[in-house]
Amino acid sequence: MRSVFILGYGVEGQAASRYFNAHHPEAVVMIIDRQPPETLLAGQSWLSEEEAVAALTPETQLLRSPGVRPDHPLVEAALACGAKVTTPTGYWLEHHAPKGTVTVTGTKGKSSTVALLSFLLEKLGVESLALGNIGAPPLDAQLPTAAQPVIELSSYMMHDLPLTGHLHMITSLYREHIPWHGDEQRYRAAKLRPFLHQPPAPGYAPAAVMAAEGLRAPVQALEDVVPLEGEQLAFRKGRLHPAMLNDRFTSPGELLALRAACVVALNFTDPEALIEVLRTHLPEYRGLAHRQEEVPTTDGRLWVNDALATVPEAVEMALHRWSGRPITLLLGGADRGQDFTKLAEAMARQGQVTPILFGSIAPKAAGAFTTAAVPFQQAEDFFDALAQAPDIATRGSVILFSPGAASEAPHDNYKERAALFYQKAGEYT
Repeated sequence: MRSVFILGYGVEGQAASRYFNAHHPEAVVMIIDRQPPETLLAGQSWLSEEEAVAALTPETQLLRSPGVRPDHPLVEAALACGAKVTTPTGYWLEHHAPKGTVTVTGTKGKSSTVALLSFLLEKLGVESLALGNIGAPPLDAQLPTAAQPVIELSSYMMHDLPLTGHLHMITSLYREHIPWHGDEQRYRAAKLRPFLHQPPAPGYAPAAVMAAEGLRAPVQALEDVVPLEGEQLAFRKGRLHPAMLNDRFTSPGELLALRAACVVALNFTDPEALIEVLRTHLPEYRGLAHRQEEVPTTDGRLWVNDALATVPEAVEMALHRWSGRPITLLLGGADRGQDFTKLAEAMARQGQVTPILFGSIAPKAAGAFTTAAVPFQQAEDFFDALAQAPDIATRGSVILFSPGAASEAPHDNYKERAALFYQKAGEYT
């Protein structure tokens, strides 16, 4: 076993170190992080980044934490000397993933698709397990035993994903994560990586993505497998109206995620059995936290945490779900090159939406809303927006935190912003 460098000792890095300790105790495992960890497993050592660069050989296997950028000096040095670079999840997909593994990615919709697909497979009696972004890291001391794992992959994980040939799905492709990847072309290439390998992985993509990227068989268009007829899913032997069973699916985003999950589920069952499972079990599906999540209050207003809606397209889908009610929208965060023109036009058509703008995107969003004649409020920051919202929203209306942008200082991530939203809503319980 060649030497293994684990770059970044977070959740995935620690899980990977446990894997090598349990399955390859002969491996020379080096942990590279800013500071030496308080404890290391037997036989494993810490190196500084400078020491790691000097110790690289073509036989080194470098496993980078997904958050480590491709222009990191150690990554660049590893590639230059011919070492192999991927993430712990990429390593698992290459060396351990069973034939029935499904990988799912997308700018938006991937987590909901994975959750719905796992839900449907469980109800169909298929041995499955949700892993990756939505669950535990697959590379750990205890390897997954499910015959059909479903893996959620971020673009960070996919940048250097090895050729594996597993069934792959992309749910959507918008402009996102440009600073990390360097430009939009590299971001799109990461999301599409399994389809760009030779031979291409089999799988599914939206028809618009297939046309824009020139994808061909064995990739199939989602629309060709399960068409949407209005708000109904059209199967070969029947139709189903999901919103009649569960109002989550009045949201276009949730409906598209369900359609994507059904497309993959048909690899494991027939349409009749799938329709029966949907009719029987879809009413009990409750969705994921931070995705159009209704927060209980007693003030006669509906508070909705949609903290993971970090692109304008996702905000538009949330607005559509509650389009019959007045909405006070908290919109703001880091400017990563988003375009708010289409969102502003959708708000103008829908009406009854009052955005409160904050953060780096505020000037750009304000320009788009002004052009579309959408009235808006401005806030100094997220705290100010939270303070303003209850004063604007009337009884019977919706207070929607659907930021349309990623977190920025002083907030580290979506969970921190969501916690502040929960706290504010809790004042009205």
